[in-house]
Amino acid sequence: MYKAEATIENVIATLPSWVDAVVVVDDASPDESAEVVRNLPDSRVHLVKHEVNQGVGGAVISGYAYCLRMNADIVVKMDADGQMPASDLPALLTPIIQGKADVTKGNRFTSRKALSSMPLVRKVGNAFLSFVSKWSSGYWNIFDPCNGYIALSRSALLAMDFDTLHRRYFFESSQLVSLALTRAVVRDVPMSSVYDGAKSHLSVVDSLFRFPFLHLRYGLRRWFKQYFLLDFSAASLYLAIGVPLLAAAVVRGATAWLRSVQTGDANPTGTVVLVAVMVIVGLQLVLQAVAFDMVRTPSVPLQSLRAIDFEGWYEVQEGASTEQASERWPGSGSSS
Repeated sequence: MYKAEATIENVIATLPSWVDAVVVVDDASPDESAEVVRNLPDSRVHLVKHEVNQGVGGAVISGYAYCLRMNADIVVKMDADGQMPASDLPALLTPIIQGKADVTKGNRFTSRKALSSMPLVRKVGNAFLSFVSKWSSGYWNIFDPCNGYIALSRSALLAMDFDTLHRRYFFESSQLVSLALTRAVVRDVPMSSVYDGAKSHLSVVDSLFRFPFLHLRYGLRRWFKQYFLLDFSAASLYLAIGVPLLAAAVVRGATAWLRSVQTGDANPTGTVVLVAVMVIVGLQLVLQAVAFDMVRTPSVPLQSLRAIDFEGWYEVQEGASTEQASERWPGSGSSS
């Protein structure tokens, strides 16, 4: 939380009684937010205090780490500004509890009512970033990537690489990229929008100018790791041929154009045709790689894979006890 003195108490008060623990991260807030939390009578509340502001990403990572140490089965991230209604919690948790997803996140673009309450600037910014995020993360089935109302299973948290996550406002998008590399199943859940005139800490400059470059950086990293380091598939072949072919076409075309400008002579027909063919073939191969990536969206939850793997291993142990299995199979013990 940051500058949430006026809202944090009400946010915690709205949480249902079946929530086992509430972890509040004070990201060096300059107001009395931490003092408000300390004075709450709710015994479920745990306060984690940062001496130095680490940004929204740093605060969430601290919260995740604390929840993992508490052996939490499912962790839900909520903002302290009151814009994430607790009434949406059951919808977020149900797919994970049923084993149909590892991660669920809110999507405010699913109803006219939710859209009508959203400021126009946020509508345009989120729509643009949603398209870019699909390419960078590989989750072509989700929308509203900047929505921070998210629930994660313990399996997803343990598989995610926290060191690669962005510490500031790009955190949500970088989290999706990290989850994609673990092959975690992420699902959208319709949710309502609550604004009440609240001003977002996320600026338009970040959304429209800085975020696209961050998506490019994280996206290229994801594509390289997924299709060249962690696996080699048809998309890897398409990219290995298509990208160099497009690059060669750009260089060859630019060189021919500069020579034509300098000499005043038209380029030979053969040169023009060659460059055009290289562009068409290269672009087609890259588009085929994108199409392959679309159908490769994760569909089998990590928690299901862990259960299947453990059962298969346990069957060949000829009656080995659960304790023995846990010792020989790290991470296979029962979760709390």
